[in-house]
Amino acid sequence: MSSQKPRKNPRNATYGWPLSAKIAFYSAPPDENGCVKWTGACDKNGYGVLDWDGKTRKAHRLAWTEHNGPIPAGIHICHKCDVKPCIADAHLFPGTNADNHRDRAVKGLGAAKLSLREVLAIKSAPGR
Repeated sequence: MSSQKPRKNPRNATYGWPLSAKIAFYSAPPDENGCVKWTGACDKNGYGVLDWDGKTRKAHRLAWTEHNGPIPAGIHICHKCDVKPCIADAHLFPGTNADNHRDRAVKGLGAAKLSLREVLAIKSAPGR
């Protein structure tokens, strides 16, 4: 019986590892706020990403799945801490798209630069 070494991929140190091992490998120790930050690749928006099951997936979604099971279709995994690379299970929660937008709005994290009051003042200004 011959013993074969696992195939190596020089571009990916964790090639062939189970998901739990990859998550552990790319996890920083918890910071003072309890955030466990992803140390692997991040997308242009700052979310951790990992190639898994033939696709590039967000690390916080993979971490949620590893701890809590599959994510139903149409459900987001939102951050209580609002730290995009955080994958700490205690900082994540499932929600709909509306829940995610409401959470961002309540925390003042939307892309809007003007408040609703400022928009209404501009719209009601003379000459409009």
